Parts: sequence; structure tokens; C-alpha cells
Amino acid sequence: MEIRVADSDDMLDLLHFLRANGCIAYVTGGAQVIEALRPDMPRATDAEAAQIGRLVERWLVENPAAKLLPQ
Repeated sequence: MEIRVADSDDMLDLLHFLRANGCIAYVTGGAQVIEALRPDMPRATDAEAAQIGRLVERWLVENPAAKLLPQ
């Protein structure tokens, strides 16, 4: 799942958060694009995207000033 982050400082924080919550997450493509996946789930499924999406939503609640960019 690709996640686009508006600010590079937020990107580093989100990378750490995703990794701490069981995701493989790394910067790809542009400087502010994170690719995240769950190694414990089938790749590129709706369930994987939903689980990562819930993690990102939780991170956004904990970081209300952070902004994501549209896909």
C-alpha cells in the first residue's frame, strides 16, 4: 500500500510507527512516498489494505498536525 506524506519529518515518524506495529515499511518512488505491507497477510489484498489503513488512521489521530497527500 502506498502512503503519501506531506512532510518529511512526519514521514519518518510514520515509518517508525508502521514498523513498530508489524509492517514492513520503506520509502519508495518520490521522497515522500511510503510503501507498507503486512508480512503476516497475503500481499495486496483488501484485508491488508484495511489493516494498514487502520494503522495510518490511528497515527493521524495521534498526530493531528500531520497531513497525507492524495494518492
